[in-house]
Amino acid sequence: MRFIAFLRSPSAASKEQLERGLHVAIGETVRIPPKSVDPAIKNYHWLDLVKGLFAAYAMGAETALILV
Repeated sequence: MRFIAFLRSPSAASKEQLERGLHVAIGETVRIPPKSVDPAIKNYHWLDLVKGLFAAYAMGAETALILV
């Protein structure tokens, strides 16, 4: 499967990655329930994103695209 996206922040990838493209794993992760943490406030909780990255690395990808 081929997925094409454009990166708006070039600092998120190295020059080599920008030239050849990134190997991305598409994953779905369980989000924190709104009753646990009010989604209207900034909370600095990144565990769902970190779990997605670990899953992507386990699949041989360089980064993850998290579906919600």
